Amino acid sequence: MEDLKIRRYVMSLENNVDMNSRFLSDIHDEFRDKCKMVSPEKSFPPDVVSRVKRQYKEIKDRLAEIRAVQQLLKGKYRRAARRNPLRDKKIDELGFAFKNYYSSFEFNLRAIERLKRKLEEEPRKPEGLYRSQENSLRFMEGLKLLGLGAGGYHSISVIFLKGDRASIEDIYGGGIRLKEGDVFEKYGDDEIRMSIAHGEESESRKIQEVMRRFLLRKAFKSVKCAIYRVEKEGDLGRNVEGLLYQALDSIGNKELKVVR
Repeated sequence: MEDLKIRRYVMSLENNVDMNSRFLSDIHDEFRDKCKMVSPEKSFPPDVVSRVKRQYKEIKDRLAEIRAVQQLLKGKYRRAARRNPLRDKKIDELGFAFKNYYSSFEFNLRAIERLKRKLEEEPRKPEGLYRSQENSLRFMEGLKLLGLGAGGYHSISVIFLKGDRASIEDIYGGGIRLKEGDVFEKYGDDEIRMSIAHGEESESRKIQEVMRRFLLRKAFKSVKCAIYRVEKEGDLGRNVEGLLYQALDSIGNKELKVVR
């Protein structure tokens, strides 16, 4: 009777190893492909990094469970257990493969972080913010008027709007009331860029509230906003475009983020 209980328990342990082994085999290709998506040379969905990390934690937990069960089968229950070298070899190969994929993923992630830091520190010509030469010149003229008191500007808000094509088209088609020195440009099918000049400090806070309310309009399916406030020309010594794109990647639909 005792032998029967042991055999049944050993069978449950074997089933546990088989179940976890099948799981690892099933997700192998998916995990490999997700790891390969993360590369400094190409764009990838912003949530793929967190998905890879979560999945690798589960993979490690499954492998740890397999190792613990294998120790029991090769130790305490070695007489009742059946040897399965092909399965054990496959598990070892999967564990090695997953570790390599994740190591490559981490290497690329560090490379991307280094590149981001370099871009943030790298001086960038502010006229690169706009495709239109006329808009670039208007923006540059506005920068020259910063901090000049009466007749000048207190600050300029550089605004990036990202969204689905229909929402961006609606915003662009509706236009926006501009003052002298303001810029409004459709930068791409999914993006609008603006710079709004402010004569007083309160106006920069006011435009942030206006944009927050604007994003909540039901007519817009998917749109979000990032703002970078410029108070002196030296504020553009960092990669403003890169910082604004990072901000947009970090927020959800209908949200606004102020970079500075």
